[in-house]
Amino acid sequence: ELVKLIVTWVEFNEPVKLVGGAQHEWGNEHSSKNSCRGFLEPVVNFLIRMAIVNAEGKADRSQNKLRIRILSVLNDIISVRQDYEIIAAPLERVRAHCEEACTTKNNPPDSIHKDDFGMSANAKKNIKSISHQNSTTQSYHSSPQKKDEICAAHDALSVCLEIFLIFQRHDPRNYFIQKHLCIILPFGFSHLASNDDSNLKQVIKSLLTLTLADGDASSESLSSIICLLNNAISCSVLNPAVSARQCQEKKCGSYLAIEIIEEVSARNRIFVESFIGSLVDFAFVNAKSLILEIEKSKNPQPMQQLAGNAKWLPATPTIGIFETACNLGFKTPSSGSKELENERLDTKIVTVKEVDDIEPSTCALISCLRLIASSSIRLNFSERRRKFIDVLNMLLDSCKKLPILITVVAVIRKWLTEEDGRFGPLTRGEREDFLWKMISFDYHDLPQVASNALSDMVCITAMGACGYNLTQLQHRPNDVQNNAHEFKISVSQPSQDILRDQMIRKLFVTCLLSANFRLRSMAVVIFGTEQNEVKVACDSLESICARDVLTGNNSISGRSPFDILRQLLSADYEGLGKRLWTTIFAEILLACSDHSDGAYLACKQSEHQLFEPREKSKTVKRARGFLRPTQYQASKQQVLHTNRNNDYILNTTYSTFQKAILTERARKRFGRGRCLIAMRTLIHGCVDTCQLIFCCVLKAAWQNIPTNERRASLIKPMESLLSRPYHAQFLKIRENSRINAIQSILRVILHLRPLPSLDVFLIRSLASNYSCQREVLSYFEQHFTVLKRNGLEVNISSSELIQSILHVYKTLGDDDMIVSINSSLSTFKGTKFALSLDMYGFVIKSTDAYLALIDRVDGARKDFAPPEFELSVWEDRWVKGYKELSQWHLIDEFAASHGDPELMMECAWKVKNWDKVKSLCASPSVIASLVDGDPVTKMSEIFLAIHEGKLSEVENLHAQTAQLCLHKWQLLPSIGTDSNPHKVLLQQFQRLVELRESSQVMVETSSHSSGRTIPDLKNLLSSWRHRVPNSFEPISVWEDLFLWRQQIFDAVTSNFSWSEPGTLATLHDRPWTCISLCRTARKHGLKEVSMLSLSNLTECAMDVQDAFLKLREQVFTYRNATASHLKGGLNVVNSTNLSFFDARQKAELFRLKGFFLDALNDKTSSNQAYCNSVQICPTYSKAWVDWGNLCASLFVITRKKADNQPDAKLESTKKSNQYLAQAMGCFLEAVRCDASEHSRDRIPHCLSMISNDGAQYGILCQTLEARGVLLPAWVWLPWIPQLLTSLCRIEARAVKSIIGEVVKDHPQAVYYSLRAFFLRTPRR
Repeated sequence: ELVKLIVTWVEFNEPVKLVGGAQHEWGNEHSSKNSCRGFLEPVVNFLIRMAIVNAEGKADRSQNKLRIRILSVLNDIISVRQDYEIIAAPLERVRAHCEEACTTKNNPPDSIHKDDFGMSANAKKNIKSISHQNSTTQSYHSSPQKKDEICAAHDALSVCLEIFLIFQRHDPRNYFIQKHLCIILPFGFSHLASNDDSNLKQVIKSLLTLTLADGDASSESLSSIICLLNNAISCSVLNPAVSARQCQEKKCGSYLAIEIIEEVSARNRIFVESFIGSLVDFAFVNAKSLILEIEKSKNPQPMQQLAGNAKWLPATPTIGIFETACNLGFKTPSSGSKELENERLDTKIVTVKEVDDIEPSTCALISCLRLIASSSIRLNFSERRRKFIDVLNMLLDSCKKLPILITVVAVIRKWLTEEDGRFGPLTRGEREDFLWKMISFDYHDLPQVASNALSDMVCITAMGACGYNLTQLQHRPNDVQNNAHEFKISVSQPSQDILRDQMIRKLFVTCLLSANFRLRSMAVVIFGTEQNEVKVACDSLESICARDVLTGNNSISGRSPFDILRQLLSADYEGLGKRLWTTIFAEILLACSDHSDGAYLACKQSEHQLFEPREKSKTVKRARGFLRPTQYQASKQQVLHTNRNNDYILNTTYSTFQKAILTERARKRFGRGRCLIAMRTLIHGCVDTCQLIFCCVLKAAWQNIPTNERRASLIKPMESLLSRPYHAQFLKIRENSRINAIQSILRVILHLRPLPSLDVFLIRSLASNYSCQREVLSYFEQHFTVLKRNGLEVNISSSELIQSILHVYKTLGDDDMIVSINSSLSTFKGTKFALSLDMYGFVIKSTDAYLALIDRVDGARKDFAPPEFELSVWEDRWVKGYKELSQWHLIDEFAASHGDPELMMECAWKVKNWDKVKSLCASPSVIASLVDGDPVTKMSEIFLAIHEGKLSEVENLHAQTAQLCLHKWQLLPSIGTDSNPHKVLLQQFQRLVELRESSQVMVETSSHSSGRTIPDLKNLLSSWRHRVPNSFEPISVWEDLFLWRQQIFDAVTSNFSWSEPGTLATLHDRPWTCISLCRTARKHGLKEVSMLSLSNLTECAMDVQDAFLKLREQVFTYRNATASHLKGGLNVVNSTNLSFFDARQKAELFRLKGFFLDALNDKTSSNQAYCNSVQICPTYSKAWVDWGNLCASLFVITRKKADNQPDAKLESTKKSNQYLAQAMGCFLEAVRCDASEHSRDRIPHCLSMISNDGAQYGILCQTLEARGVLLPAWVWLPWIPQLLTSLCRIEARAVKSIIGEVVKDHPQAVYYSLRAFFLRTPRR
């Protein structure tokens, strides 16, 4: 009630304004003033005391309303009168409570000024007694009571600060606030750090901002506040050993202090100079902690990233935006937030954040950077400046937060140039460092859409350095079109040093690929209007840029195609090396084309007209292949009413489209210029379209160059551009599609006529480095054709072009093409003969031929002097042949004599010369090959590490080798029908897998061997059995795999030599490995390799199955040889003890015996051997097939005898048919036993035998009828047409039963063929 009375009194006793503007108060001026002050001063003190007491009480809704009312009344009173004398006793009570709360929380304020507040000794004594009483009874209070006391102190402090804010607004010169503000304020920062109260933060911020900005504070107060702010900023910097919670609390105060400084500095720029030291320290410490946090959060997975293209940038920034929008369905919500929504008709709305919310620490660091940049530190070359430069460099190098990066770029832009167009206060080294970091920004880890803000800032920096003030475009990037009358670009003339600065020019080139259409358009115009690589006059740029950005007519006029091409080829695209910078070529060449006249569709023969000005005429004749408008100023009736029958369609369905077309025509924004502008925009979003347009415009520009001399002058810049090392090898375009800038430009060069003659070695180096082998081969072929047509001799082995072609085919692994080219270039018939043998797979004969040629050279015959090219061909092919023959010792000697370290390394580990492997790994040549990224050499290090037991290093070496293989895979062209290099890499991947498994085997065997236990390796050995090369792969591929397995088996055997032989045999698979290698070599016709592989099993324990397979392969080595070898094979079979083998194995040995006897022309014994084989194992189909072959051969022999003996022809014919019937029976029995393809191949032979019965139903038909029905019905399905035709012949009865069985099981397979046969057959 008292408050209400005071409020009412104040409201009704304010000064009354008279009509003349004077004020009337109570009585005269002096008396009324004193009486008002005398009455209001106790009221003000009462209200202050009452507000503080209210805050110290229990907080509830009524108390809060009362407190708000009190402060409102106090504000009204102080706004009426000033210069009140305030009693400080309530403030001392607040101070005591705050000290007690800080002691309880163990969080004292940073600076507490002990002052008596002008109180008497009794008052101070009372306050001290209260404080002592509270401290003594503190231990008896419960924890909730302490919490209530802390909250009460916090509320009292908030009220006290609000009272200070009221006085600061209306009576800033009052002694009360001048003296006591700096005493209470530190407690505010302390409580703010522990509670993070937004209201308290706002009060302190407003209070200090008013105090510091108005200039009414005393010098003592001002210095105290500045000291307090400095301490608040520095507390988190100078105390790194505090706990995380205390550090966070300190940071809250430092964040508030930075906000206050930023607010005051906006009004008083000099104010920030007092905080430079603490701000620099704060920026350094927080930037360093931010970088450490980013490094800890990284989880690199290089193998998966490369395999999944995670580290590839999109071809253009625009494609990155389209990819984000199309793949995720992003759309910007209308609320203007950073959230992007994916709205689908059949699902609920999914909200995705592309950019995280800005954290308070990030905001504080950004404000700190801005404050430091606006100070005079840039002009003072001090330690603080150097430290701040280090902060900027640190953030540019490692920071991945876009707001911070944008702020850093803005700071650099401000320091880069002065307003008069000269370089700013940065030194040359600092400027080049900053510009280089901006040029080489790594956008991999930044979001595709949001990172364009950073790209735009870089573009604005580059253009600003060249004299273009784009501040208006920076603040309103999307509103320029709607405010064209207000938009104006100011242009200043920069110094020539800036224009000639290489880094500035590199940075400017990055603007040409910006996703911001207006920035890119302006950059294109500026780039196109450069004369002699220097900026044009300033008086024309302002109008050009304003017109181009606003109207869209941003064409480049007055430049010839030659000038533009020379400028494009001479530009430095290092900042765009990770992008498809050929898009710039396409856009600028389109911008230089003629934008006048209407759009038309030109035929291929008229592409050069793209750059030729055409005369405008009112009518243009229509020609075939052209699509041109006949009249651009056509009337509305001509456009809309060409067909009166369709008027209702135009007036209904297409009415909206009609209005849009009329509006566009009314604005005169149509024609060829708009079409080209649309194409220039489209090429930034579609790589395929960009490539097609690039090809078209570059061909047109090349053809419009008047002379070949000028074209030739462009070759050097073209070669210089292609030879730059910054081109990206991979670009992220879309799935199953790859292209890079080198591929793009080479594909276009192939279409240029006349073809530019580029350096052969340069083009050859591009083939393997940028995955453009196909493009390079096409260029070489065209180059070869042109040289041939001009009469130059290029069919010589020493030709650089030929050597380059061979090199590219070698990288593609096309061995047939290499052999063919070598054969065409060779001059000796012996070379052609050896290469022919090599091409057709005669390894032994071709190797002998190469060796004979080399021996002729070593014989030092004067009449035999082969060229160096052919000699190298002989040696290379001889080495390859001896690799297939496993002659590694001879190859090692050859490699040592010729100093080939890679070949010596391969031979060393295969012959188990590990000392040599270790020495070669340390040689400079091998280290150089490792630097070049050779995975084969790196694999040798893994071999050595496993052999030496350094198993901890294997995992790291394995990861590095896999990375090299994946990188090499990406550099290969797309997989085609004959992808030999892909096969080689797949084989290396398999070897890598087995190397890793070998390391695990060695770890497991070592642990089990030390504990005298037996490991379980069955799963590994089983997987190794299934993981073998294809049977048609070269034997060297098998050896690379199997030789290493044998070394692992040797190591396992040596570790478990103490175990029993039977147990030891289960720990390795050496017999199966050697036998498999032997079988493959035998099938390749390499008997020497087969026997060499079997020789490794002399001292190896094996089971019966492995022993039989070894014996079988040993016997097979004697087949298809001379009589002496055949007898040797027969002796091996006869001397074998058969008691250990089962029936099927015995049958196989008897079959082999029959084969050797048949080859030695002992038919009777051979027949007996086959008979024994099928008797031992009646279901062994191979024995039946071979016995049938023997009977068929006897039929042939008997038939020949019958032809020579006419007298006994009848008897011989009968006997021969019996042999043939026996052969048919054997073949059909083989199919019944095993219906494999090997057995079923004899069915057509059986059907052809029936014709030997003649006109009677003889023994052959009987055999077919008896045994044919016993076979599975499905084996006859391929031969149904032959069986149906047999129904009209003598064997119809035998065939009928077979067809009947087929019809029972497969009626559909027989019906249509039988119906067609019935309808075509004449009825009898």
